[in-house]
Amino acid sequence: MIVNGSLVNCMNPEINIKMIDPRISPIANYELTKKIYDLITKFNKFKILKKGFFKATKSILNGTAEIVILAADTDPLEIINHIPLSCESNKIPYIFLSSKVMLGRACGIFRPVISCAILNSSISHLKKEIFFIKVNITSLQNIISEIII
Repeated sequence: MIVNGSLVNCMNPEINIKMIDPRISPIANYELTKKIYDLITKFNKFKILKKGFFKATKSILNGTAEIVILAADTDPLEIINHIPLSCESNKIPYIFLSSKVMLGRACGIFRPVISCAILNSSISHLKKEIFFIKVNITSLQNIISEIII
């Protein structure tokens, strides 16, 4: 993958975070990234995942999205600039992951995916995992808001 004119290993998110646009926040750390990729794969099997820019945007506007996941290496970044604003206005947590290629693979697609949305689920053990991700995302957002203030 090429970011800012440099070849980057998309398997190591820690390397990618240093080269990504500073306007992107919150971005997941390595452990949270691995956990989210695993959960995306699991949610895809249960059919509670909307893959792609248009489907994720539609689920945000319909109010069916629980969590929105965005790719930080989206080029140009302006494509997804409105999604965090929509998420904040609808009180939906969102997070950036470092690689659109890895996000696509986690979604079960062999093409890059710039956004996906995890939908509301009535399955109890999936609710616990969704809650775990929400807690981590909101804690990251709170840390970032404290730094900005």
